[in-house]
Amino acid sequence: MKLCFNAGPEPMEEYFSFAHENGFPWMELSCNNPNNFLNTWDAERIDNIKRLKDKYGLRYGLHSASFVNAAEIEPTVKVAAQQHLLDYMKLARDLEAEYIVLHFGYHFSLFMEEVFRCLIDTYKPVVELAEKYFEYQEYDLAIAHYRRALFFGDEHIKPTVFCPIINYMLTI
Repeated sequence: MKLCFNAGPEPMEEYFSFAHENGFPWMELSCNNPNNFLNTWDAERIDNIKRLKDKYGLRYGLHSASFVNAAEIEPTVKVAAQQHLLDYMKLARDLEAEYIVLHFGYHFSLFMEEVFRCLIDTYKPVVELAEKYFEYQEYDLAIAHYRRALFFGDEHIKPTVFCPIINYMLTI
């Protein structure tokens, strides 16, 4: 088990000294707030985060914004959700993060077959990009999920996609 400090809602640069001074070896770089949304990242900020990681001897992972619905079935929104996930995968690589948390999203109990098909379709290019970026290292891709996405009636949905290179499982 890894105990880590969740950096946010302020710009995550502000939390490195606190994590170090309080004995946290790990930080989770939380992008769940406007100070750390994807549009706030550029090469200079990424380099600064990596310098802080080295300065304080910390390790970290990246936590994507969790309110984007990767289970979206409306085509236009589904494309945007997929791009959101791809952009976070690129940011994780650029930051040299040791793991990334991506969320499944959710959907009401209507059209569940379509929801699950869309969810898998949305994640396929994300998985391919992760395999490309992290081919030569062990990389954990932790995919968080909402309880309501795990159940369809009384029937538990079994894991459907596994990628041993990255060491993760999509559970829908």
